[in-house]
Amino acid sequence: GGGRETPIRLLVAQEEAAWVVGKRGNKITRLRDLAKVQMNDADSPPFDASERFLEISNATLEQRLRVVQMVLEDLSSRQDAQTELRLLVPTEQFGSVMGHKGETIRRIMSATGARLQQHKAEKLEDGSEHRLRLIEVRGDMQQRLEVVRQ
Repeated sequence: GGGRETPIRLLVAQEEAAWVVGKRGNKITRLRDLAKVQMNDADSPPFDASERFLEISNATLEQRLRVVQMVLEDLSSRQDAQTELRLLVPTEQFGSVMGHKGETIRRIMSATGARLQQHKAEKLEDGSEHRLRLIEVRGDMQQRLEVVRQ
């Protein structure tokens, strides 16, 4: 929608992160021609300290999706390529992703053919919810990309 863009955030394993960045950062530099692309350590807890947040922002949706596509295509060339995409959604936007009684997420699944699995909000030590919630997206590359678009 309009207003402030929401960065696209992916949770990637350490070795995937190294792959995406490339030798001396050559791959992530190419991605940065399209959007602001940052690779940061995942918040730990709740996520594993070895994992990374890949954050894509400051660009049109099409450009951000293009970056996601390039990352997915790149990762799919790894030997132990994953068929799932781990999408991080801001907790305060999670309700709109789910929709009333899960209608929206079901609509996305039927529209894309992908399978989405949401994870419970992780609680922090002070009892508050972590700012991001994880949704695992399973499907072929086109399906996963379409989920991110929606």
